[in-house]
Amino acid sequence: MEKIAHYQYIRSIGKGGMGEIFLVHDPICNRDVALKQIRTDLQEHERIKNRFEHEAKITAALTHPGIISIYSIHEEKGHIFYTMPYVEGKSLKQLLIRSTPHPSIPTLLPLFLTVCQTSAYAHSKGVVHRDLKPENILVGKFGEVILLDWGLAQYLSDPSDELLDVEETNPELTHPGKIVGTLSFMAPERALGTPATIQTDIYALGVMLYQILTLHLPFKRKSLKEYRLHFKSETLVEPEEVAPYRDVPPPLSRIVKKCLKINLDERYQTVEELIDDLNIYMEGRSEWQESTLLDTKNKQDWEFQENVLISKHIALTPATEAADWISLMISKTAFAENLRLETKISIGEKGHGIGFLLAVPEAEERTSPLDGYCLWLGTEEEPYTRLLYNTVEVTQQPSLYLTPKKWHELTIEKIENHIKVTLDGHLCFTYLSYLPIAGTHVGVMARDADFKMEAISISIGNQNLQVSCLAIPDAFLASKDYKRALAEYRRIGYSFPGHAEGREALFRGGITLLEEAKSVKNAKKRQALHSAALEEFGKLHKTPGAPLEYLGKSLVYKTLGDHSEEIKCLELALRRYHKHPLINTLKEQISYRMHESAQHDRRSAYQLILIVLRLLPGLFDSKDSLRLFSYLIKHWEQLPFLENPIDPSLLGKEESAKENEIHFATPLAFWLAAPYTLLEILEDAQSLNDDTAQANLIYSLFELGSYGLAQKAMQNFPGRDQFMPLLLCHQDSLAKALESFNPTDIGIRKFRVISYLLQYALRTDQDDSVHSIANKILDLPLSREDRIQLDSYRVWAYLKHKKIKEAETIFESYPLEMLNQETTLLHPLYGCFLYLTEGEEIAEIHFSGVIDTPFPRTWALLSHELINKISENPAWYNTSFMWERRHLYRQLTLYYQCIDNPELEKYYRHLEKQEYL
Repeated sequence: MEKIAHYQYIRSIGKGGMGEIFLVHDPICNRDVALKQIRTDLQEHERIKNRFEHEAKITAALTHPGIISIYSIHEEKGHIFYTMPYVEGKSLKQLLIRSTPHPSIPTLLPLFLTVCQTSAYAHSKGVVHRDLKPENILVGKFGEVILLDWGLAQYLSDPSDELLDVEETNPELTHPGKIVGTLSFMAPERALGTPATIQTDIYALGVMLYQILTLHLPFKRKSLKEYRLHFKSETLVEPEEVAPYRDVPPPLSRIVKKCLKINLDERYQTVEELIDDLNIYMEGRSEWQESTLLDTKNKQDWEFQENVLISKHIALTPATEAADWISLMISKTAFAENLRLETKISIGEKGHGIGFLLAVPEAEERTSPLDGYCLWLGTEEEPYTRLLYNTVEVTQQPSLYLTPKKWHELTIEKIENHIKVTLDGHLCFTYLSYLPIAGTHVGVMARDADFKMEAISISIGNQNLQVSCLAIPDAFLASKDYKRALAEYRRIGYSFPGHAEGREALFRGGITLLEEAKSVKNAKKRQALHSAALEEFGKLHKTPGAPLEYLGKSLVYKTLGDHSEEIKCLELALRRYHKHPLINTLKEQISYRMHESAQHDRRSAYQLILIVLRLLPGLFDSKDSLRLFSYLIKHWEQLPFLENPIDPSLLGKEESAKENEIHFATPLAFWLAAPYTLLEILEDAQSLNDDTAQANLIYSLFELGSYGLAQKAMQNFPGRDQFMPLLLCHQDSLAKALESFNPTDIGIRKFRVISYLLQYALRTDQDDSVHSIANKILDLPLSREDRIQLDSYRVWAYLKHKKIKEAETIFESYPLEMLNQETTLLHPLYGCFLYLTEGEEIAEIHFSGVIDTPFPRTWALLSHELINKISENPAWYNTSFMWERRHLYRQLTLYYQCIDNPELEKYYRHLEKQEYL
């Protein structure tokens, strides 16, 4: 044979049951190709010809690296052949049987995975192979893995193609007849005449994997007739027993057995499921073994089962509207570090959602019933799913929710520092924490009882041989063997300086020292460990993991209670590394600390909210953050000198996002006494030509006592003339300031200037100026708030000089009930008046009428100091703001002036002067 058409014959490659393949040269393309034609002794069979043509066309229709490409299909004088690339290699069968030594399982497994992926592709195109076996797998010389012989392939949508039968005498070959396939690889349902499906291919893949694991077939079948009679009694010998010398991994043995299940419901439904399990093994992910079932109806399963009131933002306000009653259950059983939680849930029409708790600490280690992680699944009414840590949101998925009256399948996996959530078979989100996820209990949380839930299946995860290099020191850290953990982390960090594992090891080394410090009682040793932790985190400086240096140091300062330094670290990292790949880790920590501080530390909460506003505007998309911001604005003390205070309902609105941010950030920066932040905000206001915001910012600088910065800020402001009286107060005199404007020209801007001058006159004992200004504007139409403010300054000036009748005249213009309420500026002044007119006992009754609250309004501070000594309470003093302390000391100065205690009057006057920048 010299030529086939225009192709030049070189040699024969092989011969099969239907066709033969030659290596030929294509002179037109100047390349060697493989040419396949019907065997010469079968070319007269019409069925064979149809089958051959079918193979060529179905192969040509599939495009995948694991399927050979068809160059061309020819038919000349009834002679059909087609050409394809020539791939030099061996069949998988040759590798399994003839190779010595036999290839190992780790060598063969990637080849098998490629075959599975190729089959999955064919199935996605609606094609089943129907003759999967090692003979039809070509392993190329350069690593190619190609699935051959598509002669029996069939479109699932067209089961009417010609059928061919298995040879009774040779179970390894396929010959004409009715039922197609190779007997050793045939699924039981095919032997009974059921049409081929995806699951019949899966069965054949299972036989192939069994051969890879053991080098043997799982069953010895002599004939189709015998197979039909005895398939139910066939015994599958465990691969580990058949080939103990092959070290068959149990996970792969389980995969084989699932592929070969007779019951189709127990067999893999798709090749993708098989591929997933193979990847889990090959990537070294956890294998799961069911540990226990937890039933919400069985009280014996739960150590804690109570209704709990959850309060949020308690550091910002004592109001109870941020509190929720929830039903909470925490498991009695503690589980290993890696676990999988599986259940089915159905929410009723009135249900609000349901939460699942993970990593809940032991009872003696909990500071709150909700310590640990909580996955909250919302409903269509509140379509918002989020992951919380210690009740603080760390990540969210707004588009994920539970549909009422529908059963949902939920899976939550916690592997080391990873949490993965799957709902109804779809991976919803994953979360990685750079901090250790400790705690071994799980739980359930609900806001109502309108839900149904099956028993929760808890599976424990075991690692296979491909474990992370961090697993060993992680285990030491979990068992509190700090020295060995630190040594291992350092070794890994130095060994892999350019890898993620290396930087993570250095970071965890610092965490190890920090955890050890928590367990030490000796103060000096604890201090040394904290210093060592700072040094350990410092090793990340100028490395690809540099943001983690600041995250780690912030954790040290948090542990030390130095929240100012903690927040500086976080802000510095944000400013330096805002485009760094690890920046999301910092964002999560800032968001977490912002919400956590809202429960415990008002000052830190304000600082972190301001950082979020300035540097992380994306957090406005978070419902929890918006809820916190709105709650803060609704309950904080409004500063009387700010125009157009922020409206909480406008938060998160894109059309006015920047303006809202400025109007929100201004009072925050003022309360925190942060003048340079106010200047930064001023630049933004100037870029938007927002005159109101600019005026608010300049006035805030004056109120803080930053007169030089205020003067600088005025230079580029078109309405700077309104602030000239304020500047003249400090650069010249109050008299000059009063000459520079007409006090009868009153708008809010002018009145806040008047208010400033009145306060300045009182502070500098120029009390006659108070009455002079007041007399000029008393008859003008003032708002109720401005009128009360003006009268408070007048009363203040009268009380300083014990002008009782004049003060009494003003008080008589207000209802007594109003004067006794702590909601007015006149309340502390009326108490001083009562001391002068009725005596100490009556005054004390007046002052003691205030409601006990952790953070009183500024005009009620005098009462709380006299009754509760709040200045001696660290909970108030350490988180109080300069503006609040200034008002407290100013009120105390007046009080001791009224009761003739010059020593304390002088003392508090001195303290007040220190509360200016």
